[in-house]
Amino acid sequence: MTALTSVSVIGLGAMGYVIAETFVKAGFSTTVWNRSIEKASPLAAKGAHVAKTVVKAVEANKLIIICVLDNNVVDDILTLAGSSLRDRIVINYTHGIPGDAIASSKIVAANGGQYLDSAILHTPQS
Repeated sequence: MTALTSVSVIGLGAMGYVIAETFVKAGFSTTVWNRSIEKASPLAAKGAHVAKTVVKAVEANKLIIICVLDNNVVDDILTLAGSSLRDRIVINYTHGIPGDAIASSKIVAANGGQYLDSAILHTPQS
């Protein structure tokens, strides 16, 4: 198995920002996307690549981390990404219920990717 050294982080709120920043500090080639692009500027100054669209963020790397407002937004992002999800590993840290995870996993699987639903139990400090 080849170690992954690059990642895309979608969503740069309190948790997503710290996740992306941690990857940048660890030396990962990190691509970020946020619907409010100005949130990406500090990460770009630290070495992150800023994707102009969520699809470009998904296409940039095999490992995709999603941490957004809610699972409706997750499913909108996954649906928009569509076939770009092929051969991607999607880890979703957005808070939700089991039914949300099932719905999201079906979208990813239908497009040839793998899905893991996870949780953050404490807001990270930067």
